[in-house]
Amino acid sequence: LLKIGKFDSAAEIYEAVGYYEKAIEAYMSCQKYERAVECARNVRPHELQQVLMSKIQEQQKSQLIQGGKFSKIVESGDMSGLEMLSQRGQWEECLQLAEKQGGEVLNTYLMKFSKTYLQQGQFKETARVLVRYGCPAIQQMLPVYKTISVEVLAMDNNVELEVLREMLSKLIENLETQVD
Repeated sequence: LLKIGKFDSAAEIYEAVGYYEKAIEAYMSCQKYERAVECARNVRPHELQQVLMSKIQEQQKSQLIQGGKFSKIVESGDMSGLEMLSQRGQWEECLQLAEKQGGEVLNTYLMKFSKTYLQQGQFKETARVLVRYGCPAIQQMLPVYKTISVEVLAMDNNVELEVLREMLSKLIENLETQVD
């Protein structure tokens, strides 16, 4: 069955006769990771079960990475998908996914984004993205806000100044709500 590509059928037969490791391999070959996990739960001793579970997770993660499905990695609770997106410069997708994970995760990736864009001299774009994600009023971001302010004020460009005004307004609003 394996040689003719009937991995699902082979896996079911292996599982039925208690050859769990072979069943797991067959399930992974046809990308049925949930079934592989279910099968792995039957494996004893517990140590072998854990090894097989890790192997399933790694293969599934590898497949998702190859397919560019970073959101699925993050949704499974593995933040390495965000790290991969940030390293590839796919900031829009990275920040959208980070926002879904909550404030602390979002703040981490906003900080990384800001550092990258500020090094590239993209002050207006950095400010726009910060406004879009709420200008977090946290201590670590204050040097970012200061750098953007100084650089944009030095440009003396009305469009850039408007973005700066919006960013600082949002930041002040957030600081005021923290005090209340």
